[in-house]
Amino acid sequence: RQVYGRDYDTDTITLAYSAPEDQAVSADMYISYDQIRDNAARYGEPYLRELHRVLIHSLLHALGFDDQTPETKQDMHRREDACLETVLKR
Repeated sequence: RQVYGRDYDTDTITLAYSAPEDQAVSADMYISYDQIRDNAARYGEPYLRELHRVLIHSLLHALGFDDQTPETKQDMHRREDACLETVLKR
């Protein structure tokens, strides 16, 4: 609520400090393991799969992607799914 002015629980908050032209990524990522557990149960997903999805989501934000419009949200989900499948193949 203090960071984004929203009055609901979230699974992750990413504070990205890098500019798109920077060579390195700088960000703070805050992860709520309790919220991830709740989301996993709500969506019928294994906990570790949901944890990986949230970590990927946070990394995408750190890299400069956003999900503020329906189009960018759809793009984020597509990227999350692609990354998640790659990670889970290991």
